[in-house]
Amino acid sequence: GRPLMAPAMQFVASLGVVILAGTGLLLLPNSTYPGITLSFTDALFTSTSAVCVTGLNAVDFAHTFTPLGEMFTLALIQIGGFGIMTFAYFVAMVAGQGFSLRDRVLLTDLLDEGNLGAVVSFITTIVVSTLFIELCGAVLLYFSWEGKDINLMGEPLWWHSLFHSVSAFCNAGFSTFPMNLMEPGIRLCYSGQAVIMALIVCGGLGFGIYKEINSRLANRFFSKHRRLHMQWTPYFKLVMISTGILLAGGALAIFAVSSPHAAEPLGEHLWICLFDSVTARTAGFNISDYGRYLPAASLIMCGLMMVGGSPGGTAGGMRTTTCAIAGAEILRILRGRDHVEFFRRRIDQRTVARCVITVVVSCAWIGCFTVLICALEPSMSSLDIFFENCSAFATVGVSRGITPDLSGPSKYLLIVNMLSGRVGLFAFLIALAGTPTPRHYRYPSVKIPLT
Repeated sequence: GRPLMAPAMQFVASLGVVILAGTGLLLLPNSTYPGITLSFTDALFTSTSAVCVTGLNAVDFAHTFTPLGEMFTLALIQIGGFGIMTFAYFVAMVAGQGFSLRDRVLLTDLLDEGNLGAVVSFITTIVVSTLFIELCGAVLLYFSWEGKDINLMGEPLWWHSLFHSVSAFCNAGFSTFPMNLMEPGIRLCYSGQAVIMALIVCGGLGFGIYKEINSRLANRFFSKHRRLHMQWTPYFKLVMISTGILLAGGALAIFAVSSPHAAEPLGEHLWICLFDSVTARTAGFNISDYGRYLPAASLIMCGLMMVGGSPGGTAGGMRTTTCAIAGAEILRILRGRDHVEFFRRRIDQRTVARCVITVVVSCAWIGCFTVLICALEPSMSSLDIFFENCSAFATVGVSRGITPDLSGPSKYLLIVNMLSGRVGLFAFLIALAGTPTPRHYRYPSVKIPLT
């Protein structure tokens, strides 16, 4: 029979259930330090921020949550990073429960995997590659930070290393240090920052990229037909090229508008700009105070946040491929061509239309939420509120310092923003609109003047 709920709605509902469960866990007395009472709104905000791998904090995370509260948060980040449905099906698979055909069809929709038979191996690839990269990251961070004068808050260094590795790979941006990565002992620890940046980029590439690398390595070393040359797919090339352009271009753009006003030496400032360009792609760590950035640099970061990471990964935003295809559609119209083409391949027109709609609706969505919160918070800067909304929608988690001062209604608007950004705005709106009813007729066309 037909599934009871559309895949998009099922994903939204499962996110909601995990967020509410996380809220309950964070409200437990042992989750916060004695004398600290967490409100329901702040617990819900933190849980949503963790499951949607955002990293915005309505409270001082390091001083509010005990090691147990941090463990709950880390579990929520990891589940959110995998994707709830992927995590649930992996647990079922480990427990020895089989997949029904309906389950496989649902997963092909959610993972954008066309081959029904490959779904199980794809889930295994996602989970194994994630855990392997996070473990390597934790080991490298431990050795980078060992011996540094860090405020460990009474917890072992390996725990901080593991927490930051998972938080970085899942593009969450949560930190167990009181000052995030601006902590005096590690603010200038470049090796640790390089590890964090590598983890952020790896998480933001998307699991489809790892699947392609895996199959290429398997073909190269284990296949009988390894003499056959495997071509990288257009998707792989598009993701890698757009990621490289955004990282380098973003760093240079931030450097160009902020360097005349920088207090640090030139080399150190360029490094900070590179780190900010990486973290703006939905990770949310900071080694500098974003409140000190001039409006031009903040707006560049908003643009980077809006684009976000690549499909199928732990990052949010409109996605690199969506923006690349929407940009190519503008060029196609200007050049008078019939189709959008990448690497000698034609992009399906329905895909192009979806990309353009996603960009337009996302910009309108953030505009509406910015206006609403500006109306609720008349004393706050509109730039700060716009920055906060871009950060929430793109599940980034950087802030110009206004999150704890927001009123309850504003926090709930940001919760909706984080949820829509994690699910993907297009999927979120489809989930709200319900199953479309097909039409079996067409009206005659008409020409409307446009200029």
